[in-house]
Amino acid sequence: MLHERLYLVTDKESYLAGEHIWISCFCYDAVMGKPSLVSAVAYLELQNLSGSVVQAKIALAKGRGSGLIALPVSLPTGNYRLIAYTRYMYSESEQNYFSRIVTVYNPLTSLRSDKVRLASGTGPVAGSRRGRHTGPGDLLRRTTARADSWWVGGPRAPGGDRLGRHLHG
Repeated sequence: MLHERLYLVTDKESYLAGEHIWISCFCYDAVMGKPSLVSAVAYLELQNLSGSVVQAKIALAKGRGSGLIALPVSLPTGNYRLIAYTRYMYSESEQNYFSRIVTVYNPLTSLRSDKVRLASGTGPVAGSRRGRHTGPGDLLRRTTARADSWWVGGPRAPGGDRLGRHLHG
């Protein structure tokens, strides 16, 4: 059974409103540790607790793709969650989306967005499915204890690197 996962690399961790988030996308089979050839499109969302603020798509070829998200000039200063998924991941029973926090600064306005909170737990926080928000806070409730098992140099064993060294205490 295919367990497709995404990993995104962005050009930086914080942005000014109006800038572009440049993204490299890696789609892989988490079981085999090889690029996935199944999905042709990665769906990206920049979210706060109110829902999606910006949506984008990245074309995938042989498990890789690149693109950008244009941040609106009117986006308030705050922390936002960047999530990514494929249609295959969207249809899975568990929400194993790629997720990370992106900070946006807007020097042109005093508005602040404090609508992104981290859920309690030890793992990264998973995003919610587009259009299926049941109420405030459900976006960030689900957590996963599995660390991302992909890095730019290639797949690694869970809890270790490609050389088999244990990375977690």
